[in-house]
Amino acid sequence: STLDRSSAASDVYKRQIKPIYNLLDNFKKLSKGEYDLYIENDRVDEIGKLLDNFNKLVASLKSYRERENKAKEEREELISSISHDLSTPLSVIQAHIDGISDGVADSEEKKDEYIRIINKKIKQLNNRIKQLKDYSSFGIYDKEINNIRARESLDRIVDELNRSFTIEIENLFYKNDIKESTVIGLSDRMLEIIFENLFSNSIKYRGENPLEIDIIAKENPDTVIVEFKDNGKGIEKSELDKIFNPLYTVDKARTTDKESMGLGLSIVKKILNNVGGDIGATSELGQYTVFFIEILSLIHISEPTRPLYIS
Repeated sequence: STLDRSSAASDVYKRQIKPIYNLLDNFKKLSKGEYDLYIENDRVDEIGKLLDNFNKLVASLKSYRERENKAKEEREELISSISHDLSTPLSVIQAHIDGISDGVADSEEKKDEYIRIINKKIKQLNNRIKQLKDYSSFGIYDKEINNIRARESLDRIVDELNRSFTIEIENLFYKNDIKESTVIGLSDRMLEIIFENLFSNSIKYRGENPLEIDIIAKENPDTVIVEFKDNGKGIEKSELDKIFNPLYTVDKARTTDKESMGLGLSIVKKILNNVGGDIGATSELGQYTVFFIEILSLIHISEPTRPLYIS
């Protein structure tokens, strides 16, 4: 009958055509940049699969867009912070140069003082530019690098840094249980940068007691583990997840280094992440900080005919 045909047509529309129209309408919204979309779906046929795939697509695109927005915000914040940290010493340099040119520094003693301040700020500016250069260069890291014997390189680097910071460090305990044959996928210079930054961080945040540093290196079957501990001022638990962010610095009042941009630990993390490693930290405020470094070991070698590290 006509009524039956009409009812059947209505059922076909509801079951087959209406979901397609709904899907097309949502695709149009998606093409205009709307991502808060979801199509209710309890079907188990081909149309149900199509609607399910659409919902997965939207969720994926929404997640990607959120990551892009977060990355954009972080880039803008980074650029703003860099501009501020570079403009501050530049402003001081400019002011003191003008002071000499305009005769404000009207005695030899005052001129000498102005020049001393200018030189100090130039040094500060150079240090900050060097940090930025290191940070940006490891952002475009080339994985085709020479590998190094972990034990040999670490022994040399720790010894050199200990000699360099003899005045600042009261006592260094160092134990290296890495096998002679263990190789890691870093250049010698990159391993140096990692430990230069860790030593500098300990000195920067040293406490009232003489600075003591403990370094213990060991290995698991697939990784080299280094624990780096100091007895410095420590870090608030609320700050531990932030210290590896670019340009993040713990309370300025607690640091002895006013030249740092807060890029050191983020450079360390970037180097390690780029070779499949990582770094984390635990700390007790006013007592200690421990950094845990993990580096993937590549191969174990027999006696080499030449050193595998590069300078």
